[in-house]
Amino acid sequence: MLLVIMAGVVLASSYNSTIDYTVQVVGAVRTYDGPNHMNISLTSQQSGPGASTTHRVTLVRRTCFIFCSEDLIGSVQVPRNGASGVRTWTNVGAGNYYFYFTKANDGVRITSNNVHMFSN
Repeated sequence: MLLVIMAGVVLASSYNSTIDYTVQVVGAVRTYDGPNHMNISLTSQQSGPGASTTHRVTLVRRTCFIFCSEDLIGSVQVPRNGASGVRTWTNVGAGNYYFYFTKANDGVRITSNNVHMFSN
């Protein structure tokens, strides 16, 4: 008699990270296996007064077969000081993604020690 036990599969990925930058920073390419949506939340702090009250978070899909290609999924503005709440890109599917953070070159440093990136 052959007995096969299969565990249920939960399709989701979750990563925590930090950021510290003055103009831009590119996050690591990570695999997300959530079936539908990509999400990010963070609480940012800026080092002093700046020209803007927000910075930009961009989601990029990286696909590699023989060559690699990158597809811009979209961008959102998040506060330079304070919590962003959860920002979601819908119906993007599982894959390899990275987040790209940018802001004006105004001499202000942006930091966060609680960047949470996840799929569902």
